[in-house]
Amino acid sequence: SEPTQGVLIASMQDQGKTLMTVEILLALNLKRVLLVGIKDTFAQWNSRALAQSDGEQGILNIDTTKQGQANLAAYQSGADGWFFIGHSLLTRRDYEQYQVRNKDGEMVNKSRRVGFWESMPKPDAVVVDEVHLIANYDSKGRETLHSLSADWKIALSGTFYGNKFAKAWAATAWLWP
Repeated sequence: SEPTQGVLIASMQDQGKTLMTVEILLALNLKRVLLVGIKDTFAQWNSRALAQSDGEQGILNIDTTKQGQANLAAYQSGADGWFFIGHSLLTRRDYEQYQVRNKDGEMVNKSRRVGFWESMPKPDAVVVDEVHLIANYDSKGRETLHSLSADWKIALSGTFYGNKFAKAWAATAWLWP
């Protein structure tokens, strides 16, 4: 019944943020979900989803493996399913590297946003675990996150504002623009 369809779960560590998120997603009967988290937590998310759905809802991992790239292709094509991607890969896919000559004549690396995620069919929900990792206003991760649209947006972190409350804007402006 949340009219903004934005949810911030800001409880402290080991208080059930993953459990609550999976329950929300299952209760809403969402078919296409993008979960963004720390890459090493994929197995925990997948086991939690399988346990809470009685084995009916697994999660597909988008990573740099052959299977992960096949999962990315399925996500890009608009396939239903719950997909997981690490924060770094999410951001890395959204930027391209190029070189320019600086004022001293040296070649330096630069990057620019290419809008990789914006060209894909919109998911029913985007979930961002450890959302404090994008709390810096100037971060590429924040720019990528703010480009993601979905019917439902869910952010999780015990300290969603990072180390300064002034940084609370990054997550809350994504959830409630």
